[in-house]
Amino acid sequence: MAGQVGKSVVPCWTCAKLPKERAYRFTPVSQDQTMTTIGESVSITGEVSSKEDVTIHGKVSGKITMHAGRLLVSTTGNVRAKAQVSQISIHGSYSGDVSASQRVEMVNTAKVSGMIVGPAVVMHDGAVFDGTIEVNRGLKLAKPAV
Repeated sequence: MAGQVGKSVVPCWTCAKLPKERAYRFTPVSQDQTMTTIGESVSITGEVSSKEDVTIHGKVSGKITMHAGRLLVSTTGNVRAKAQVSQISIHGSYSGDVSASQRVEMVNTAKVSGMIVGPAVVMHDGAVFDGTIEVNRGLKLAKPAV
């Protein structure tokens, strides 16, 4: 499920309907960086731990820990989890708490409930949010043990 990424920008294919300037993209750090995709037909219950970019098109329930890389929940993604990430972009459904060390983004198709903690939170027009947001620019979240 992981693929090699070259020097080019890797678009979020589920965001193709969004205007080009609004579609969230992962920019590879190096040629060796990989990205994992959890497909629409995949359902995971338990713990997901990653050191690379992850895109969720299916269902994930439990705990998500991103040691490195960014998390994208696509428009078809349905997540019910507690997540510790550096960056997350939510295009689909997310229920649970998110602790981000860098950024949380909810685009116009996002439906989010829970608590969000991080130094930068972006909520686009049309996004639906029910919960609490704590923005603390000086926040230094503990990095997960590797």
